[in-house]
Amino acid sequence: MDFVKILKRSFAITLRYRALWLFGFILALAGGGGGRGFSPGGSGNYSGGNGGGPARPTPDHIPYPGGPHWPEVSTILLIIVALVIFVALLAIVLMILRVLARTALIGMVDEVEETEQTSVRSGFRILWSRRGLNLLLIEALTAIAWIIVAPAMVITALLPGALVLTGNVVLIVGGVLAAGILLLIVIAILTIVGVAFSMVMEIVRRECVLGEKGVLESIRDGILTVRYHLADVGLMWLLMTGISIAWSIVMIPAGIICLILGLLIGGPPALLAYALFHSWMAAVVIGAPLFLITMILPLAFVNGLYLVFQSSAWTLTYREFRAQEMAPVEDEIQPAPPVSTESNGDPPAGLEPTGG
Repeated sequence: MDFVKILKRSFAITLRYRALWLFGFILALAGGGGGRGFSPGGSGNYSGGNGGGPARPTPDHIPYPGGPHWPEVSTILLIIVALVIFVALLAIVLMILRVLARTALIGMVDEVEETEQTSVRSGFRILWSRRGLNLLLIEALTAIAWIIVAPAMVITALLPGALVLTGNVVLIVGGVLAAGILLLIVIAILTIVGVAFSMVMEIVRRECVLGEKGVLESIRDGILTVRYHLADVGLMWLLMTGISIAWSIVMIPAGIICLILGLLIGGPPALLAYALFHSWMAAVVIGAPLFLITMILPLAFVNGLYLVFQSSAWTLTYREFRAQEMAPVEDEIQPAPPVSTESNGDPPAGLEPTGG
């Protein structure tokens, strides 16, 4: 397989077909969502009671049955629950956007190779199809599997650490050492499985979108394809990993520049809002959106171009696998050459006329 040719073609597709940029931008936004912290501020106003009151308040002075701290605890719990629900919903929305953007990119690059053209409308048509739904189901099933398996393995590795509850020094030391060793083994296993999983999923996605196969069929055929082309898939994965590391290094100064621009654009309005309202909340509400827009959008656009290149490279790799598999079949069904005859109409040498 000519990897250099694939990378050059992927780069050319990325630069030439701008319709791909939109879905690369969406993929970058959905894949790079940063966590948002919160700092709930409580303003507990505890009046000192009547002058000369008792040092220890009696139950009559407590406005709530659970004491003055219960309202704060309830508020914090509500905030935590709301935050967990928000994060879960945000994760689901981002996953859906990632899957749909990937579906569009895979289908559009294949369309480019078939017809030398594509469009944004074509991308939405591709993602809004059964292929997009099947890929969404595949991504959901694999995500659920990781959520179940990975924490279960880590918790199992940490079980010997429960010996610290015995109070015996020998058991405590042995349990901690055993838990540490098992945790390192689990991390190594998850790392290896993660690498294999990332390689297989690149092919499974294309089996689903380009092969228009169902969920289980895509997973099965993707595993078989990786098995038959393990060396090529492994080399391609190493190349893309190296390019990804180099791209991350290049993005460091770009991130610093965007950070400075975000501070310059969002900082002055935030300071002005604080000077007018004397509230950090007003400063954050006004300055944070400007800062985030200035910093996130340019980085997402630039990173989206790389994601288009990455998706194109894997799609071209998959197409090369399919071409290699179809070549022997085409050779087998080639028609036999016609039987040549002599110029004088006699049959070829070695063929005698039948009959008496």
